[in-house]
Amino acid sequence: ADGIDSTKLRDTSVLKAHLLASGRLTNANIQILISRCCLTLRDSSSLWFSVPNAGGFMKELRKGREYILRIIRNAKFREILERELLKRKLVKDLKLGMKYLVADGVGSEMLNVTLTTSGPLIGLGDASA
Repeated sequence: ADGIDSTKLRDTSVLKAHLLASGRLTNANIQILISRCCLTLRDSSSLWFSVPNAGGFMKELRKGREYILRIIRNAKFREILERELLKRKLVKDLKLGMKYLVADGVGSEMLNVTLTTSGPLIGLGDASA
């Protein structure tokens, strides 16, 4: 029962007292996490979790998602075989791979996968319709 219960950590912030009460972190540890940009001060008693350079990644992910959705929306019946989608060349300014973007789209329910005799068929999911 001692320590931090990870099932209760669903927010992007945490109370400093909660971290100290766990017995696993000291003020020195918290200062190290702040200096390494893993935690950011929210106010005097709480901290935000931080992921360095997450903004750049999220920008690339958003551009990639828009690209994949545009391809599928322009396809006949708004569906495309996965192998055909993976063959498509990415535009030069996209940094994330097509395979990653398709997996992300399926995982985020923006894309649906239907198994066919010709292979997986990718279509628009409920989240992107």
